[in-house]
Amino acid sequence: MSRLIVIGCWLSSLLICVPQCLADTQSITITAILSRDAEPYQEVLEGVRQAFSVSGFRIELDVHVYKDASNNAPIKAAVSASRSRAVLSLGSQATAFAVSEFSELPICAGLIVDEKALGDSENVTGLVLKFPLEIELQWLKMFIGSDKSIAVLYHEEKSGAELGRAQQLAEQIGLRLHAQAVNDHSDLPSVLKRLPQNTGALWSFAESGILNAQTAKHVLLYSFRNRIPLVGLSNQWTKAGALYSLDRDYFDIGVQCGEKIVKILNGIPPEQIPVEPPRKVFYSINMKTLRHMKLELPENLIQDAHEVF
Repeated sequence: MSRLIVIGCWLSSLLICVPQCLADTQSITITAILSRDAEPYQEVLEGVRQAFSVSGFRIELDVHVYKDASNNAPIKAAVSASRSRAVLSLGSQATAFAVSEFSELPICAGLIVDEKALGDSENVTGLVLKFPLEIELQWLKMFIGSDKSIAVLYHEEKSGAELGRAQQLAEQIGLRLHAQAVNDHSDLPSVLKRLPQNTGALWSFAESGILNAQTAKHVLLYSFRNRIPLVGLSNQWTKAGALYSLDRDYFDIGVQCGEKIVKILNGIPPEQIPVEPPRKVFYSINMKTLRHMKLELPENLIQDAHEVF
């Protein structure tokens, strides 16, 4: 009887060990498709590799850069030839391509603004760049205060729903939002001209597309001349003259994406892995803008900034 017990224990331990042994010895290919070969994309890939390195799996990351809709046959061929177990798509174009071409494979998307880029596909999970409204509003309160009205530039179709929720959340924490619809770039000058003189700040939803390369100069000049601080979308906006911007730790975004792919490899379906925002918040401050606007901020808020311009 004792011998049977020993054999039973040995078989049990063998069964427990087999998956880990396989994980240690078998190489798995994950295909990464990038919209661009730029610095943030490489930082994300470094984070993904970091997550893979502690996963217990031997994972080969096969990296490709998306070109255009008519020139991506090599990527599809590479995915097939490598028997890729999942696809990591970084950026909107790469994600749109991956979602349309690889419906049979699990996909983890990163560097996309929001969940709209993922559609209704059940084989997709990912990480969005947009911070939750609660976080955006908390930082607005810290930088601008609750005694001033904040002008919110929004697009009725793209961000109308977000506006309603933002107004509810703002009321709960004592912020006053003043909504201004900008449905076309040509509307922007007249909208800014109508803003009340006591406007405390300019803020916009990222998905509205109002703050972009075409409108940057006009919005920044308006902000500077009227001493109304602008909340930027990234450190580049802060560097150009916005008072502050929330930003992301791209390496950690990569770690988050890698952890999601490891969950997929461990058998969890993508639809059961929630799409999440970045878990780390960086922010940058423009001190020249701060002084020009004659604003004051707590010293610790300045000292804790990831970047100060």
